[in-house]
Amino acid sequence: MKILLKTPKGIRYNFAVEELLSGYKSTEISGKWEVRAIDQTNWETVESFLSRVGLIMPTKDQTQGMEITAEAASGILNSLSQYILRPIGVNFKKPNQYNKAILLHLSRDSFTIQPAETDYKITFPIRNIISISEYKNGFYSDGVISEQFDVVVQVYQMVFYSGAVGVSFGFPI
Repeated sequence: MKILLKTPKGIRYNFAVEELLSGYKSTEISGKWEVRAIDQTNWETVESFLSRVGLIMPTKDQTQGMEITAEAASGILNSLSQYILRPIGVNFKKPNQYNKAILLHLSRDSFTIQPAETDYKITFPIRNIISISEYKNGFYSDGVISEQFDVVVQVYQMVFYSGAVGVSFGFPI
């Protein structure tokens, strides 16, 4: 996905998401600057965009009211700890599609995955976990090539829709 970046001086650059993330982490790009996908019209802050696509942790303002109890976090840690450095199924691309990823890191506040056959990592807050499903014979993804997972983690994703609304009329001849 190519994106446009708008600096306070109004200069716009054509970036890949990976370049934006790298610039943000190195502090060359401010989280307060604005960004949008090339095919979109609405601008949002760099921090909001990177958080929405799951590449950085959401800011405190974005997650207000979504606290998790210590007991719930403990249960999640117990369930997932046996899968560290093993493949799991996670819906990180689309809400209803589970893809293979390696569980790299697990803490009380977040977990980090590396999607299969990539070199980037995605960190989710623990509070974004909707469900964890384990089955000793494994789950199968719904793709053309079915993959088997011992555990499937369903995460909450903020989905933003934009576009036009159309109206049509039909008249009998």
